[in-house]
Amino acid sequence: MTFNETAVVAIGLLAGYWVIDALLNRQSVNQNKNTANNQGNESKASVNESGSSTDYEQYISSNWYRILGVAEGATAEQIAEAYQQMIVQYHPDKIAHMGAEFRDLATFKSKQIEDAYNYAASMIR
Repeated sequence: MTFNETAVVAIGLLAGYWVIDALLNRQSVNQNKNTANNQGNESKASVNESGSSTDYEQYISSNWYRILGVAEGATAEQIAEAYQQMIVQYHPDKIAHMGAEFRDLATFKSKQIEDAYNYAASMIR
């Protein structure tokens, strides 16, 4: 293998790593995965026979601004902008090619973001 070929391979590996790291946002995925697993287990456990999940709804109502990454007194525009950014980042279609575990995590996180946005929108109206 020549020096040029080796350099191309090394640059390709570094660029690939950088792209994957940027797409996955490694730290937030790991944190969100742990949070999602804990919250998913809690929300599954909280569903009663009628199908409601009051613990999950209480979690959303008390943490909507954290889920969306805005201040508690955010304006409707700030909430909408944060929602758009978060839903693009965690939409399951974006990572469908990465496997079932990531798709499940993205689906849960997208639902959580959607519920938080709906709650915030209902509070502002």
